[in-house]
Amino acid sequence: DVQTCIDNFTAAEPLSDSLVCSWCKTKTCHYTQHTFSKLPEILCLHLKRFDAASNKKIDEPVSFPSTLDMGSYLPHWREIEQIQVKSS
Repeated sequence: DVQTCIDNFTAAEPLSDSLVCSWCKTKTCHYTQHTFSKLPEILCLHLKRFDAASNKKIDEPVSFPSTLDMGSYLPHWREIEQIQVKSS
């Protein structure tokens, strides 16, 4: 479904090389992540239906709900989720 597509798009991905932290001078793993800073009233999605790893087109259908809650994809909610995960 489209929710899974958005989850995959906004998931944190590790960068290939560890970087040296300028503050503590140790090598650390860094992540990159797509987020939405704000949302429009009408959201248009362009789904890229190609798997680069297998070099094939994705033929599976994607279901769209009549309403889509995008609040959890805003940076504010991502920070709350990270805090909750760390405290668990």
